[in-house]
Amino acid sequence: MIGQAVISTYMTYLYSMFRDTPGRDLSTSFSFLHPSTYNLNDEFEAYVVQRLKDGVLRMNFLPFNYSSHWILIVIWESEIYLLNSLPHYPHPEQLEKALMRAVRSYAQEGRVNKNPKIKKLMECPKRPGGMECGYAVMRYMKDIIEDTDMKLLEKVYSELKNNSVSFVSI
Repeated sequence: MIGQAVISTYMTYLYSMFRDTPGRDLSTSFSFLHPSTYNLNDEFEAYVVQRLKDGVLRMNFLPFNYSSHWILIVIWESEIYLLNSLPHYPHPEQLEKALMRAVRSYAQEGRVNKNPKIKKLMECPKRPGGMECGYAVMRYMKDIIEDTDMKLLEKVYSELKNNSVSFVSI
């Protein structure tokens, strides 16, 4: 399994690689939250709220290790997307509740929708084994950042909004 340090290093690499892309200032588009492996407590929620307050960033990436399995959380315009590389993995209910509380707390300042929603991207690219989850999380971040037109998540957002479904194929 890939550790927290590897994912942190990769996020630094992504930021430095795309920061200098001509005509595309990523500092106003993306933010990386520290890969989380700690308990879902008030400290976790306070960290997420503070990171959301730190900037007017459009999309926030939070790799999270849930029961020895990495998933990617993308917080985008008060919507919370969960990208999981395993087709059948336990539902992270405690994580969802902690994220909802954090985004609601952030929303009290009037910056985003006060009713955040969790979107599970059930059909995001899957990995056959159980040990590639860290690689999948890094690939998800890279693919989303490389999508200069933001079509990937905009497609997801519009399908979810128009159809009122909780998951979509990408």
